Parts: sequence; C-alpha cells; structure tokens
Amino acid sequence: MLDRYNFRVIPPAGNFLPFFSVFKKYLKCSENKLNQEIKTHFPKHNVFTLNSGKAALLLVLKSIKEIDSRSFILISAYTCPDIAICAILAGFKIRLLDTHIKSSSISVPTDDDLRDCVAVISSNLYGEIDDSNVEKICKDNNLFHIDDACQSAHSFKNGSLVGRSENSIGIFSFGRGKAYSAVGGGMLTIPKNEYFISLAKIVEKNYHELAKPSFEDSHKYLIKLAVLNILKYPYFYGIVTKIRFFKLGETIINFNIEDKKASKAELALISFALSTENIYNSFSRKALIVSKEIKQKFFAGNSAKKLGLSPSYPKILIEYHELKELLHEENKNRHFPNAKLLSETILTIPNHDLINEHDRIEIYKLLTE
Repeated sequence: MLDRYNFRVIPPAGNFLPFFSVFKKYLKCSENKLNQEIKTHFPKHNVFTLNSGKAALLLVLKSIKEIDSRSFILISAYTCPDIAICAILAGFKIRLLDTHIKSSSISVPTDDDLRDCVAVISSNLYGEIDDSNVEKICKDNNLFHIDDACQSAHSFKNGSLVGRSENSIGIFSFGRGKAYSAVGGGMLTIPKNEYFISLAKIVEKNYHELAKPSFEDSHKYLIKLAVLNILKYPYFYGIVTKIRFFKLGETIINFNIEDKKASKAELALISFALSTENIYNSFSRKALIVSKEIKQKFFAGNSAKKLGLSPSYPKILIEYHELKELLHEENKNRHFPNAKLLSETILTIPNHDLINEHDRIEIYKLLTE
C-alpha cells in the first residue's frame, strides 16, 4: 500500500513560489520598482509583463500580424494547444512540423515549410533541447524565432537559459505547474537589436492599449496564491484531485484568452521568481520515454497518478477535436510520426521538494517492476 491515507497524491510539478515572500515584496515595492527589478534580469531585451503566458504570446503574434503580410506560423505538432490557439486568434494559418525522435524539439523546416512563413515557435517542454539550427534558419530567412519557455524556464538551450537568446523572442509563464509555479502571470521579451526594432515599437503600442488590472485583481491573485501554498501538499492535493471542478491534469482547450497587463501582485511574483533562480534552478519534473504499452499500463490504475507521474499532453495538435478542422486544410497531407510516438510514450516524473525518500523508492519500484 502506497500510503495509509488513500487520498495522498503528489503534484506532478512543484517549485511552488512561497506566498509570504511574494506578499512581502508586494507590500514593500511600488509597481515601477517591481518593473525595474524585472528588467534588470534582461538587459539586452525589451520586457513586457502580462497576466499570462498566453496573453504574452497573443500580444506578440498580433503585433507581428500588423507589420508583416506573410500568413503562416510554424509550430511543433506536439506541444501545448494554447500555442496553436494564440496563432489562430492572431489571424495566422498554422503549418505543423514533426519532432525529433524522443525529443520535443521541432524538425528542421524545409524550403517548402518556410513558404509564406513569418515565424517559427520552438517549444522546450521539459528540458534541454538544441534548436540552434532552427534559430539560424529563421535569421537567414528573415523570420521571427519565438522561444516558448513557458514549461522550461530553468532549462538550458544552446548554452544559455531558454527565452534569453539575442536572436529570439521569449515567452514565459508563471501559472500552476510551470517551472515557476504560481497562479498566473506572463512575460514577453524582445531583443534590443536592429532586426526587432519595428516589432518592439508595435508591441509597446499594443501593450499600452491593454486593460490595466485593478487592486481587486491583485487581491484575488494573492488569495489564490495563499490557497495554492496550502493545497500543494500531497494530502490536500489528493483531496482537490477528487473534485471535478478543478479539472486537474486535464488539457483544456479554451479560445477565450483574457489579455491584461500584469497586476502588482503578479509583478511581485515575477520579480521574486527571477531573483531566486539560483534557488529554484532545478526542473520540477523530468521527462521519460517508455513504450506505448508500459505508459498505458502505468495510467490504467491509480498508482502512477498518486506518485505524481503525468502522461503529459495526450495527443498531437491535429487530434484535438476543437483544433482538427482549423488545422486540417493546411496539414492534411503532412505526417507527424515522431510527434505521434512522443505523445504515446512520454511521461513526466516529479522532481521537487514535495516528494520524500519513500516516494522516490515507490516511483523507482513502479518504473522497474
């Protein structure tokens, strides 16, 4: 028996940011000071703080649409559905790319892939990838390269932290289950170099037109963060997983994206998170590739879920019924065998401070039995 309390469940992702540290920064600092603190971590980038990673991605894609007439965005066939949703809402068509085998890194686009393409979005889901070749192709073909660091803020790519290349736009998220795990907040970074000057100006204009959050937004955020800091513990988390309202572990397709500037509470959290990278510098979950049969076996029962193992995204993008029709026309003759295999064989294992030695032993037993 895993535990004498049947409802104990380990969260799949951890590194939850502490409420009292964030609250202290919220009380101590003005919004202007918090913004300045955040920007010091990105001296070579323009920084825009928003209420979510989705809002950050939508902002930059809408801005790209204003200055460039090209129609297509290239994204991985296996990634977070929110990326496809943001591209669609911004008015782009999507061309899907297969992944490298046993990796979330996208395959190198061909000349045909690049036809009428304006940007490539790279998604680093769970760890270190190398897509320097994709970044170079973007530079050589006058494309924007967008580095999606929402799931991987602590990982390295091409020798530096994701989202911080001088040749790429960075997208960060501070939602539940992310590398910096909280209840919301997002960030967009745009390099301060000649190629991005026009885009940065349009983004700044559009950013200032976004709704400004109220004090009530900050108060709600802080309450949610305080509650999360309680519910993160396995015994409480186990109770929450049994309440369908929270939809924990589900991939939710939602085309209604609320885009606002970050509230003061979100700014306090982002500033605190960035200032503690040396503390929260390990990935809160690790990816593992197993056979399709073993993965199905793991998640047929409850043991894997109780131990914090997660099946990750269950499908490639074109298989979600909410996206299938929207993606079909441009991708009907394209095939994604590696992405499909990845969706069937990848799982994640918790790697955070909420698991104890007994949990690690049980995870090891489950994986090796």
